[in-house]
Amino acid sequence: MINRRLVLVVLLCLSCKPPAPSKPGAATATAPAGPQLRATVVTIETKLAAPDRTLRHTITIANGRARSSDELDRWRLFDLKNDRVTFVDELERTVRTVDAKQLTADRRGSLADDDEVPDGLPRAEVLRGATPRAVLGVNANELVVRLGAYERHLWIAQHDAIPPQLFAMMQASEPVATPLAPVMRAADDALLAVRGFPLEDHAELPYGDRKMIVDRKVVSIAQANVPAALFDVNPAWRQLAAPPPAAPKPRSTKPRPVVEETTTPVATQTTATTAPTATVEPAKPKTVVKKAPVKKAAPKKKTVVKKAPAKKAPVKKVAPKKKPASA
Repeated sequence: MINRRLVLVVLLCLSCKPPAPSKPGAATATAPAGPQLRATVVTIETKLAAPDRTLRHTITIANGRARSSDELDRWRLFDLKNDRVTFVDELERTVRTVDAKQLTADRRGSLADDDEVPDGLPRAEVLRGATPRAVLGVNANELVVRLGAYERHLWIAQHDAIPPQLFAMMQASEPVATPLAPVMRAADDALLAVRGFPLEDHAELPYGDRKMIVDRKVVSIAQANVPAALFDVNPAWRQLAAPPPAAPKPRSTKPRPVVEETTTPVATQTTATTAPTATVEPAKPKTVVKKAPVKKAAPKKKTVVKKAPAKKAPVKKVAPKKKPASA
């Protein structure tokens, strides 16, 4: 059975994220507004099996730049001529531009640090199909990623209308979502090295009595007029400096936790199924810190001040009265 933490890794590492909903007034690739320019519009359809849902978004490419419509308030502008990515934050009104080579190196470095990955979790493996097949009129080669029961099949091709480095730049600029992501290192390395674009992408993961399936494919590549402002970055917004290259982290010598998988029967309305349960690691013994005994200070002796005895005034002796002499 599949460990819950492995399922979490797979879900977070999937690149088949659903497109963001369109907000009112947002510029689209086909809505005329202001000056127009000729662009290549790549339409991508994503189907989710559970729940049954179909979504669409576009990638617009013009004058050596590209932008995806599934990013709204925070979006990336891909500069294909200068090989760099600009991160635009419309909420904070900030702009940050990073070289694509640095993004690739930083991502590989973050996935190389697997000290937080428990022993017992499988690692992804990458296979390549031997026979290409035609997709949208071009030959596409199959790339297969496996991680336990999870499988992802990508059919990658170099299409004349899509820059060959675009997909690798998109992959390199994605944030690392979880410290368990290093289990996908082999798959990530293969995707970062891709020259071409996945025209079809199928991923599935059996989970209990269900199967989570995501199908994504390019349904059309067309030329259209788009607003020139789609690629504009406000020059008045604050320019953030590109972060320095990430330094490699020192290897940790602490022992890793071990993942054990257990199954528990769960009754449903129709049939009994087994569902994976989360692994409960034994509680770590609390470290008891013995406090050093507090030394009591010896009671201070009161200083007794002896008072000098009061001096008595000398007693004056009264001379006896002399008797008068008798006549």
